[in-house]
Amino acid sequence: MKKQLISLTAILCLLLTACGPLAKTETLSDEEVVNTLVQAVQQGDYEGIKPYISDDNPLHQLFSGTDDAVGGDMAPVYRAWLEKANALICTAKTVEGKETWGTVETTLTAPNYYNAFHDAMSAALEEDVETGSGAFYDMPGWMSAALEGEGETQEESWQLHVGNRDGEMVMDTNTNRQFFTALCGGLKSYLDASMTTCTF
Repeated sequence: MKKQLISLTAILCLLLTACGPLAKTETLSDEEVVNTLVQAVQQGDYEGIKPYISDDNPLHQLFSGTDDAVGGDMAPVYRAWLEKANALICTAKTVEGKETWGTVETTLTAPNYYNAFHDAMSAALEEDVETGSGAFYDMPGWMSAALEGEGETQEESWQLHVGNRDGEMVMDTNTNRQFFTALCGGLKSYLDASMTTCTF
């Protein structure tokens, strides 16, 4: 009986060991990491982007800010931008001969509202100066107004780098800075901005 129990235990251990790797998600190639990240942004899938970006990435602030409790008055602006993100178009291909470095030739076509935000801010400031309406200090208001328009479409190409950090495939924020700025569609400069009024 003891021999049978030992044999049964050994078989179970072997089965569990064999099943272990099958339960893990398949490792993505470098170009698949880039495409998977962009697809998650398109779908507004915050959990989907987290495995591939580091803690200092601006996408964290953009995505978490869609929650009213986190983003406050800016939450509707972040949500409005993410609705535009479904228009992202990305092509990514590993650079032959640079596979060891995780180099991926990437072209991204993305909506960009940087100039629209600037124009909306200028118009709000002009109105504020002329009428004293306080429009300039309503940053969520003039940014939301800008997002109601078409904005611009920007196409750029980069050689991105996908790295391995503690066994995970991650795109370093600083190394791929311009790419992540483009993914924010002109919002990056405003992620840490706030309006303060002084009264005397």
